Amino acid sequence: MNAICYEFDKIHNPKKNSYIFQYIYNRKLSNICHYHNFYELIYIIDGRCDKTVNGENLTMEKGDVLFLRPLDSHKFLNQSKEIKIVCLSVKKDEFERVSALYRKILSDEIMSSPHILLFKSDRNLSFLANPHSDFDENDCKLLLCSFLNTYLHMTKEKIPKALSVAMTEMKKEKNLRQGISAFTRISGYSQSHLARLTKKHLGMNIHDYILNLRLEKAYNDIIFTKEHLEDISESVGYASFSHFNKIFKEKYNITPAMLRKQYNLWTT
Repeated sequence: MNAICYEFDKIHNPKKNSYIFQYIYNRKLSNICHYHNFYELIYIIDGRCDKTVNGENLTMEKGDVLFLRPLDSHKFLNQSKEIKIVCLSVKKDEFERVSALYRKILSDEIMSSPHILLFKSDRNLSFLANPHSDFDENDCKLLLCSFLNTYLHMTKEKIPKALSVAMTEMKKEKNLRQGISAFTRISGYSQSHLARLTKKHLGMNIHDYILNLRLEKAYNDIIFTKEHLEDISESVGYASFSHFNKIFKEKYNITPAMLRKQYNLWTT
């Protein structure tokens, strides 16, 4: 199933504010595959659910927080009977403004992360359990900052500096083309040590990390540039366009050509 795009200004009055707060309980969650042009945070108050994000399946349980970024395609697969969740949708420019005040590079780090941003909240959010809470814009900002603070503490402080620097450098086109050899060289670690650190801190092996980086850059280039698809394939390290086409479709359930065609239709 191809993902459809939900636009903030079409589902909410932007003159009112830049947030949408939803308390969802005793209701079936959407099984429509979609993505947004805004950020969304999903917090599980009670129960559990299964969800797919960018083609990967995951289980969310009580206390889990999921960051959904613009272009993250997702849908719910199933849910427990007692599921209770909070969804906080944040307009893109508002999210980047708040995160820039909180920490200048935070929004860039979240956007460029190659893996699903799922973490456990370490804060007392029991006040969210009241479905009659009247959340105004200030309440939404405080909740957003709480989630951002939790995300920072659970990620940046634990990643060794050399690995963090190497991850930043790997976003450059010349390093993406070289792949694992560039990642090893830039980090200064042996490949076996780098493999252990990548698994520990990023939750995946080196091959999958590089693959996700390449495909994420390709995905954005397909949408936001007019480069030929074959040139995009080569720029992220794939000399064979047919191979690139195959693995891209496996990850995003859509071919590069169809993605560009559908995005053009959605934005005209």
